[in-house]
Amino acid sequence: MNTTSASLTFTETQDKYKKHLKEKALTSKTSEWNINYIKDKSEQKYIEKVTENLEHVNTINTNTPSTPSLSTLVLENNFEAKRMSSSENREEPSGTSSSQGSFYLNSIETAEFIKQNIHQRECILFVPKEANKCKCGRAEAEHVKDVKKAEPSIEWKAKDHTKTMPCFCFGQIQFRGFGGSMTTPLYARIDTDSKCQDVWELMIEKWKMPIPRLLISVTGGAQRFELKPRLSAILKQGLIEAALNTGAWIITGGTKSGVMEFVGEAVKDHMTIKGSSSDDILVALGVVTWGIVGNKDALKGGDDGFGLWPAEYESGKLSPKATALDPNHTHFLLVDDGSEGMFGREIPFRSRFEKFISDLNPPGVSKDQEIHIPNVLIVVEGGVGTIDTVRESLANETPVVLIKGSGRAADYLATSFDDATKDPELKFVKEADIKKIFDLKDDEKVKKCVQSLKDCFKSDRMGYLNIFDLEKSTSFKDIDREILYALLKANKSDCKSQLALALAWRRCDVAQQQIFTSENRSQWTPDVLNNAMFTALVQDQTDFVQLLLDNGVDIKKFLTLETLWNLYYNCINLHTTEAAIMKDMIKKVKGNNVKKCHWLSCLCCCPSELSNVNSDLLVKVNSTVANLLEDQSFNFYESEHFTMHGDVPTKPEMKWLAKESSRRQSSKEEFAAAYQNVPLLKDQVTSDFEYPARDLFIFAVLFNRQNMAKLFLKIGSDQIGMSLLGSSILKALSKKAAGDEETALSEDLLAHSCNLELFAKAALNECYLRSKQDAHTLLYREMKQLGNMSILLLVDRQDLMDFAEHPACQTKLTSLWKGHLSPKTSVKKIVLTCFFPILILTLKFLQPKYENSTNMNKVSPVRCLPRKKEKSFSKYTEVKVGFSKDTINVFSAIYKFYSAPVIKFTNNIVAYLVLLGLFSYFLLTNMSPVSQSDSPSIIEYIVWAWFITLFLEEIRQVIEIQQKSFCYKLSIWWNNSWNHFDLLMYILMIVSVILRYILEGEDFVYARIVYSITLVMLYLRFMQFYFAEQNMGPKVIMIRRMLTDLTFFFFILIVFILAFGVAYHVNMFPNQTKDWSILYTVFLYPYFQIYGELFLDDLKGKDDGDGCTKNQSIWETDPTQRCPEKNAIVYIFLSIYLVLINILLINLLIAMFRYISNLLRLRSSYCFHFNSKMYLTL
Repeated sequence: MNTTSASLTFTETQDKYKKHLKEKALTSKTSEWNINYIKDKSEQKYIEKVTENLEHVNTINTNTPSTPSLSTLVLENNFEAKRMSSSENREEPSGTSSSQGSFYLNSIETAEFIKQNIHQRECILFVPKEANKCKCGRAEAEHVKDVKKAEPSIEWKAKDHTKTMPCFCFGQIQFRGFGGSMTTPLYARIDTDSKCQDVWELMIEKWKMPIPRLLISVTGGAQRFELKPRLSAILKQGLIEAALNTGAWIITGGTKSGVMEFVGEAVKDHMTIKGSSSDDILVALGVVTWGIVGNKDALKGGDDGFGLWPAEYESGKLSPKATALDPNHTHFLLVDDGSEGMFGREIPFRSRFEKFISDLNPPGVSKDQEIHIPNVLIVVEGGVGTIDTVRESLANETPVVLIKGSGRAADYLATSFDDATKDPELKFVKEADIKKIFDLKDDEKVKKCVQSLKDCFKSDRMGYLNIFDLEKSTSFKDIDREILYALLKANKSDCKSQLALALAWRRCDVAQQQIFTSENRSQWTPDVLNNAMFTALVQDQTDFVQLLLDNGVDIKKFLTLETLWNLYYNCINLHTTEAAIMKDMIKKVKGNNVKKCHWLSCLCCCPSELSNVNSDLLVKVNSTVANLLEDQSFNFYESEHFTMHGDVPTKPEMKWLAKESSRRQSSKEEFAAAYQNVPLLKDQVTSDFEYPARDLFIFAVLFNRQNMAKLFLKIGSDQIGMSLLGSSILKALSKKAAGDEETALSEDLLAHSCNLELFAKAALNECYLRSKQDAHTLLYREMKQLGNMSILLLVDRQDLMDFAEHPACQTKLTSLWKGHLSPKTSVKKIVLTCFFPILILTLKFLQPKYENSTNMNKVSPVRCLPRKKEKSFSKYTEVKVGFSKDTINVFSAIYKFYSAPVIKFTNNIVAYLVLLGLFSYFLLTNMSPVSQSDSPSIIEYIVWAWFITLFLEEIRQVIEIQQKSFCYKLSIWWNNSWNHFDLLMYILMIVSVILRYILEGEDFVYARIVYSITLVMLYLRFMQFYFAEQNMGPKVIMIRRMLTDLTFFFFILIVFILAFGVAYHVNMFPNQTKDWSILYTVFLYPYFQIYGELFLDDLKGKDDGDGCTKNQSIWETDPTQRCPEKNAIVYIFLSIYLVLINILLINLLIAMFRYISNLLRLRSSYCFHFNSKMYLTL
């Protein structure tokens, strides 16, 4: 639990808890309450009064569930009073109120648990040693009441002369006078013989500490030691990064001295930079001897068993046998053996507790796998006691990392390592050296130290010793690697554990050097490799994926239906923005069955009903991709085959050390289901997926894993098509992220999209340089991986302009544009031939060298898939019209000429001009009501029929779009902005015809107005033909973009118009009659003043007789007849308005248009080519 973050303030928590107590009192069923913990008489009377008042409640609430005993209620109520008193008398710690409020709700439960399971130890026999002090080190007043006294000659033993008592020293520490502590650690005083299981439950269940996946035990000198700043920074950052990357606990002695203070400073540096983010939770556990803690009275709670929340701790004046707690640790276990001032009494419990944790199975690992939480000891400096600690660790087969360069014990052990290898008898270990290094004078201690050293250098233990030379280190990652090496050496016999360690550490380089060796090759079964592959994919470890592929993973056998399902299931529940967006889109798919799954549920197998609910997850992923691209051609997982049947076990990651974190790439958030419940992947004769690299590429793209996407893009086939598909998906995801106001993610997705498009462009360029014909074939052929879609069609639908700029695309589009005409045929010659068909005989046509297709005379529309599969021809030859063998006959030439898109386009222009002429003619000359003779005219009927054919053509375009759903057909059709224009024009035409028949007389003018608007739109629609002209086409693109920006400019302009229009009207026509004409005058003056019509005659005021009146009775009836009044302020408004509009805003508009013009000028050419030929090729 991160005690520095919270969702409730203390005040809110108080109010909630008071309400909670009140509800308990009103719903309580029993009046026989235990009052064992009531010491204060006033409190006892209060409880007795409450009991008396609740007697009648018992008869009412007979059906109400029973509540906790009175001892619990009084415990809670007393805690409330103590906490409120504490908050009244003391200033609330800065930055901690919310965290206290958060933990406050759980503190009652913690107090109850400690009262029942955790004990402290007290001396029960006073054996005098010196003035008023016992041999245990405590004064007589600090013993239990009625303590027995003994003779001084008796030897005091903790085991015999102490007893356990309920613990009352626990709570949360608020450090005072330590220079701004970053933590408010939880603490508890525990008996040295406490059950490890009880302490573990307290820490995990009550303190909500994250379960460790590694123990980093740091030991060393208890005195302050000095390191060079560079070495100190490397060591601190290395320890912190190692703990963060692996979800480790750092365990130290917990005092403000020596290596413990050094670790505390490292924790403080980390929290200063990262803050209290829950994504980077760091556990620094101090295991301290209670008897050597200075100012321990500040940590003692009352006999009521409520603890201290907070315990205000100051170091105060320390005795020689006491030391202060380090203020930067996150948790404390204060180990009590009943003694005072005796160092090292926590060591037995600490060793036992570390061994207990090491024997546990990490989350997601079954008991029968014999994989445990690893433990590593890091030695920094140190004395004789450190050597004893190293000896015990080596005896327990715990790997030890010696920090060479930190001083004393660590340096001596490190430098003696090579000597021990050469001298198995250890003759180099000399007592004189030991005395000098460790400043020992007692010969007995020297001999004991020598024996400990010899035990450390036994041949069977030296394999667990590892040396890290701090002087030679250049990066904090060196420590990370050395710890990993130590753990790998300790797990030599278990390659699976080694691989899990390397994955958790994200050290592919170490795995390549130490794990995937020729000696271990026989141990790498497909099952182990496939499960490691799954872990690497979920954790986004691209280098590991590449390494596993290089070492035997068969991607076709690996990617089964269950595996891909689990990949998506795991990754959509990650705590990343990409995963959240993906989950949101999947939930919006029709038939939403994807439910939110709390991340804790991923520590064990999700229930079968959840698996059944998500059985169609892959189908929903397919629908999500189709929705993003607005194209149903992508139906990779649409069939029933991709729906899971029965219970689908959620496959876990292979990791059991990795820590949850949101850091990009290097430490993605991870979670896993139960490892033992996953069926191992087995070799299969057939694969569930025809293109596994494509499916994994799409998976990587959907979660914005750039390096992973590049890897599978290179592994798969059809890299150009797949990269364009990925670019399209990312572009759509970028828009979705922008809509969710995820600006940074949107920019990252867009950059990734551009990179993939540039990759496709580079690949096409390489193909084009090698063979133009093959590059053209590649662009136009159907690609099964793209849902039987061609690259050009994908480029068209997804507006991939950068790719379309490539000469290969332009030349292919030109070839399609001219059909079977020779590409060298000039535009002038084509136009002349349209008007003089006899010139067809002078044209040249393209003819395939080997006529193997009967359908080559048909040009497949670019917007539609070819109707038949045709054999591609690598070479074409130009032929003339004639009757010989090497020529094309006249009838074929005529057909091919008129079937070419460019000819269709030319004929379409001519027809459209005829329509415009007819429409304009009858509007100008013969537009009369139907009641008159010869109305409607024949020309008008022709225009109506022509519009019907245009509308039918729009319907044909919609029907021929290759989509299964009619909604998708309409969506693709609607994506073209010209179709919006067409639809409005057709509606206006229908309205015009209706008004034509129903209006007569003066009302007929409305029919003429609507007709004229329709004609205006018909003229404007002609601009789309300009796309075919190289000079005018780009200008049309600029006009469309400028109109878009002009719309936004208008919203700015309207503010100024309204502001000054109202100001004019208020001063020129005060107290105007309520009438809609007010709006007319409000807009009239400021709007036309933009164009230079200043209305100076009106602004200076008018008198009666100037075509207006000042008679109120008249202008109240007709406000338009009122004369404007003269007011000098109007001229001031006019001056300001003209400056703002004509100088500021108009120039702003010009600057906007100039920017757009400059922006599009460089790209307008290829945008023109793409838009014209892609849109106009029919």
